[in-house]
Amino acid sequence: MSIYDELLKTQTIPHAYENWAEYRRELTEYVMGITEEGSTLAVFGAGSCNDLDLAALRGHFSKITLIDREKENMFVALDTYQLEKDEAISLKEADFLGITPQEYREYADDILRMIQVDGRNTDMDEVAEYAILRMKDLYQKAAERPLDFGEKVYDYVLAAGVHSQINNMFAWLWQVYLEAVGKQEATVFEFVKKKNEEVIPRFQDAFYACAKKGAVLACERKRIGRDGGIQGACQALQDVLKRQEKGQCLIDESISLRWPFDPAQDITYQMSVLHIIPG
Repeated sequence: MSIYDELLKTQTIPHAYENWAEYRRELTEYVMGITEEGSTLAVFGAGSCNDLDLAALRGHFSKITLIDREKENMFVALDTYQLEKDEAISLKEADFLGITPQEYREYADDILRMIQVDGRNTDMDEVAEYAILRMKDLYQKAAERPLDFGEKVYDYVLAAGVHSQINNMFAWLWQVYLEAVGKQEATVFEFVKKKNEEVIPRFQDAFYACAKKGAVLACERKRIGRDGGIQGACQALQDVLKRQEKGQCLIDESISLRWPFDPAQDITYQMSVLHIIPG
């Protein structure tokens, strides 16, 4: 099995449904409070819906579309909220970046083979040069693939905790490689960070385009107790401010919530939740 697939297995946060109960209630109530009853909703990066009460949302919206790169997690959501037979809820598989699982696997395993040769004696500067060349090629291929969720398809669209995940795989893999050889190397992280300035606005274009009435954006403004912004999330917040300055959208209101992401590892995020009216 590829190291890519191994990493995906670790994305499940233990006891998330129980630990996120208060955050889930607050976010769900906020969404229902700023949207029209009987309207339609698309949830991007829905996953297992541990951060949204799907049953409560179903009572408010006439139709809900869950969108994620893997249907398996969305099936878990339907089972959790006992909505397996509800025809008003549809599932849609979609990638928000454009790099395929097979491309990630090939990249991840190629880099792994490079460091397996010399182990802790690996020249990570040399590996980083090769890794960045490979990433440039994959990002270029992704940019040439259409990212289109339709034009004004849903009344409202929602993305919560999604932007930090869109372009995190390369950095995540690089951290694993560095830990394996016990070294530090920052150029790959810097390259991925810079790419967020292209990747996030591209997703935002497609995200806002499919909304008729409004969008809800919930992003990790910061990790409580740590300095610095969350990559992907901070670019999303900057992007919407730039759009508002250009008259492309209006931030109707915003609130702050605490997301106890992983209490076992003392990871809690301060979330900025924005109600956005597309231009």
